[in-house]
This record gives sequence, C-alpha cells and structure tokens, in this order.
Amino acid sequence: MRAAGELKQDVEAELRCHPDVDETGIAVDVMWGVVRLSGYVRNLFDKYGAEDAVRRVAGVDTVANDIRVR
Repeated sequence: MRAAGELKQDVEAELRCHPDVDETGIAVDVMWGVVRLSGYVRNLFDKYGAEDAVRRVAGVDTVANDIRVR
C-alpha cells in the first residue's frame, strides 16, 4: 500500500492534468486507499470527470465523491 501523502500528490496531479476538469474548487483527502473529493464545481461534467480521473490513479481503492455543483 502506498503512503497517503504520495497517493494524494498523485491524485492532485491527475486532476490538474485532466483537460476537462476545473480542479481549483476540489479538495482531496486520502486515508487507506480511500480518496474523498469535496468542494464545488460548475457542472456535473466536472464532478464526474474528477471521479473518473481519480479512479485511474494506481493505489486508489475507493472514491467518495462529495463534490457539489453550484
């Protein structure tokens, strides 16, 4: 299992590199392979695009998507 800090950095990097997601309003918390996304985005495409991007990161077991759409 990877360290939570390393996994968090990888998740944040993946969100920054995803061309269809505005990650500026998204917070990332990691514990035991579970990634919790929270914050606000402008539309559902950003919400579910962020979740899809995070699922591609090695070491992510589960994604809790608590992002809200404004």
